[in-house]
Amino acid sequence: MVAAAGRKDLAEALAVVVTTDGHDDVTYSLSGDANFTYADIAEAMSVVLEREVTYQPVTPEQLRAALVKSGMDGELAGFLASLDETIAAGVFARTGDDLSRLIGRPTTGLVEGLTAK
Repeated sequence: MVAAAGRKDLAEALAVVVTTDGHDDVTYSLSGDANFTYADIAEAMSVVLEREVTYQPVTPEQLRAALVKSGMDGELAGFLASLDETIAAGVFARTGDDLSRLIGRPTTGLVEGLTAK
């Protein structure tokens, strides 16, 4: 599970911080308003693509092996498999309202984010 935020939302927040006062010595936690799983991403992709997309979980070892088989360097594949484990453990799942407060609106949802240009 992860509470990721889109580039547009993050860019808007950066613009606010660098062009307005009151941000000195303030630490912001820039996360999305909601967290989501890989299954949620598959569901959102199904909406966008208008066809069923399913999430098939794999072990970190399976992910690493598949990445290496596709031509990725073993160290990078290991790092990405480890990152995937960290995401699965919920380390990046914490939500907050700093980002939405800075941009003055809710953060972009999955479907909207997948269709943004």
